[in-house]
Amino acid sequence: MYVAMNHFRVAAENAAAFEQGWRERDSFLTGVPGFQSFHLLRGAPEGDGTVPFASHTTWESEAAFTAWTQSEAFRRAHGQSRAGALTLGPPRFAGWTSVETGAPVAAPSRRVQMNGAAMSATQIRSLEDVERRFGFRLPDGAYWYDRRSGAAGAWGGPASGFLPAGLDLGAAMPPNCSGGGTHVFINGRELHTMDVMGLQRLLGMVMPGRYFVDEMGNAGFEGGPPMFNLLAAVQQAQAAKRGGAGSWSHTTDVGGSRMHVGGDGQGFTYFMDSDGHSFYSG
Repeated sequence: MYVAMNHFRVAAENAAAFEQGWRERDSFLTGVPGFQSFHLLRGAPEGDGTVPFASHTTWESEAAFTAWTQSEAFRRAHGQSRAGALTLGPPRFAGWTSVETGAPVAAPSRRVQMNGAAMSATQIRSLEDVERRFGFRLPDGAYWYDRRSGAAGAWGGPASGFLPAGLDLGAAMPPNCSGGGTHVFINGRELHTMDVMGLQRLLGMVMPGRYFVDEMGNAGFEGGPPMFNLLAAVQQAQAAKRGGAGSWSHTTDVGGSRMHVGGDGQGFTYFMDSDGHSFYSG
């Protein structure tokens, strides 16, 4: 790399006009072979009432810079400049050849594992897009993520929140990512004890087995049709808590089939679809 610099001295009262002249000029540098960057630099005012400036260009090589100084583009760029009339004396030129280049300082790397594996750079970018969208930053650590429902939590722990479903954030979710031991599986994950306790408070009873839950809250036995909607159940439970226990019901359309969920507010809950599949607890 080659750095070309011209140093100028400008009376303090002319400094603003000098800068404006550079802003308004056409440098004719765009597309010039070997050109890399340009900066106009301003130094601190000096005690004699002047302000130092420097034009700073970087090039692939000294040969590229020399070729530009002999080109028509160079003559056109310098023929239009009026900034020279504001300088105190001619500019002082200095050329510098790079003898060593340090590596750029990299941004701190994210140390995030998802579903038992380190996240790739592409997966980190997907996570950071979500973080910017929702205004949070996931601390470094190990986590699990259910791509089907969007549920997520710390490795070995229960669900602690939800991300958008369907993201590519890592490997497939392993069954033991929440510790297990409950014999209740959702989307292949054996639930943590706290997950099961939360479902029991919501539904009244949770039988061991294998279930699915999608991003809309539709749920059922693994491989079967949707039988109930967890989001509707949560809404009904919250409404009952605000207004006192009482019977409730909710109907929704799922994949062309109507689904009914309800309860008596005393722990009995039922789920039924239009094909006659049903499930109840309590």
